Order: sequence, then structure tokens, then C-alpha cells
Amino acid sequence: MCIRDSSYVDRRYAGGGFYELLVHEAAHILDQQFAPQRITFLAEGLAVWVSGGHYKSEDLNERSAALVATKRYVPLADLIDGFYPVQHEIGYLEAGGFVTYLVDRGGWSRFKEFYSDISASDAPTVSAALDLNLQAYYGATLAQLESEWLASLQSRSVNPAAVEDLQTTIRYYDIARRYQELYDPTAHYLSAWLPHPTQVRELGNPADLTRRPEEEINITLEVMLVAADTAARAGDYSRANVILASIENILDNGGAIIYPPATNHLRIVRAAAEYRHEPHDVHLKRATAHATPPPAPATPP
Repeated sequence: MCIRDSSYVDRRYAGGGFYELLVHEAAHILDQQFAPQRITFLAEGLAVWVSGGHYKSEDLNERSAALVATKRYVPLADLIDGFYPVQHEIGYLEAGGFVTYLVDRGGWSRFKEFYSDISASDAPTVSAALDLNLQAYYGATLAQLESEWLASLQSRSVNPAAVEDLQTTIRYYDIARRYQELYDPTAHYLSAWLPHPTQVRELGNPADLTRRPEEEINITLEVMLVAADTAARAGDYSRANVILASIENILDNGGAIIYPPATNHLRIVRAAAEYRHEPHDVHLKRATAHATPPPAPATPP
């Protein structure tokens, strides 16, 4: 499932670095100039490779090895033939990791020729089309290259922190998507619809130009998701998982906020509301809290 960052999102609970987001989407635009017949698995993998990571700068080889170590690896043929239904972070990581392997193995020029030539119509299935073109450009089948890639990953010494980071990231986004299903359904969708801005205007579709829900439960859960993401990015996986467990408890109990740290976040959200503020993020540290309100509107000249 994808997470949409609305044009007017207040709390960036979807995480992700701005640099990675910008480069990722720019890669999608630029590669259409030389690969109009691209397939999803390779297109997303290339964008992750160009960005140097999915949501943040990361060693894609190390992270791919961590995925294998967690036993969450999805066979490539299954992923290629049904990319978007697969767990989002796993799918994008595997695609980026495999593209990294192909570029390292044969260089950028060969990969670009391969990427530019392949089309889903080359065979009855997308994985078969990929297999056919891999044989032409790399002299090996998809199964052979996957086996070689997995062997190289399994030979690596995996940093336990990389495993913990990956596991926390997957859990974070699974919970964020569950929140969307229950409390922000218009932001939850299976695959991307990316029309040109002129088409959006012609169709009169304002979905990406509307503000998100602003009920108390939305604000509380979103600032908690932001807090979990902040903790994970700082390497504090224990704190991140405590917050995520608290969010899960709320989602499992129909929105009831009973236990800390959720109750602490709720009190801050309510205190801010008394002053007509809506916090963008909340940082708790022992007996103190810091909440960031939205920026003040610009004063007209």
C-alpha cells in the first residue's frame, strides 16, 4: 500500500526525507525520456538506487542482506508480477537492491540499455519478460541472477542495527497504513495515480489539494507516528517501538486512549487546542514536552 503525502499535509507522519522523495520522483520523470516502456519493478528499483535509499540514505546492499536475515524476502518472480500488493517497504527495497546488483555487475551503460529495451509485452508475464531480457543483456536467467544475488547477500556480515532498523521501519509503515484505513481512508490506496497537473484540472479532481482530517484522534495518532519516526531515525528503536505499540493498542480498541505514552500525547493535543493551536509534532522528555504549532500566516504587505 502507498502512503500519500498531501499537498497541504500538516503532520508528515508518512516520514521520508525530502531529498530522497525529490530525487525518486525526478528519476521517474527523467527515465521516461529513454525508457517509455518501463516496468514497475525496475522503475521503482531504479528510483531507489538513484536516490541512494528509499526513505533515507542507506546502504542498499546491507539493507537487502538485513531483509534476507529477517526471513521476509519475497521471491523476485512473485514481486515482479504483483509489485504493489506486496508489503511496500519490502517491495521497494528488493527492487532497489536488485537494480544495485545489476549495475554493480555489468555497469550503468549495460543496465540502461537493458532497462530501455525491456517491455512487459515481450512475454506473457512481466517476470518472463524480465527473464528474457536478462538473458539477452546479462547472459543469465532471472533465477540464476537471483540465486547469485542472494548468495552474495547471505555472505555478508549483517549489522544487528540494520536488522532492527528495517524491522522497525516495516512495522512503522504497516501501522501508518492501518491508521489510514481507519481514520484517513482517502490517503490509503493500493497503487499510484500520477496524472499530469493539466489533467487534474481538466477532470476537476482535488484529492491531492485537500487538507487532512483534523479531529482530535487524527492529530493525536499523527503526532505519535511522527514521534515514532523521529525516534527510529535517531536510532532509538526501543522508544520507537514503545510508541508504535501504543498506537496499535489504540487502533485495536476502537480509538480508546487509555495508557501512556498515548495519554501524554493526548493531553498535549488538548492543551494546545485550548489556545487554538494544532501541533505538528510533539516531543516528550521525562516531565517536559515540546509541541510545534503550524507556522504563522504571512502578513500581507
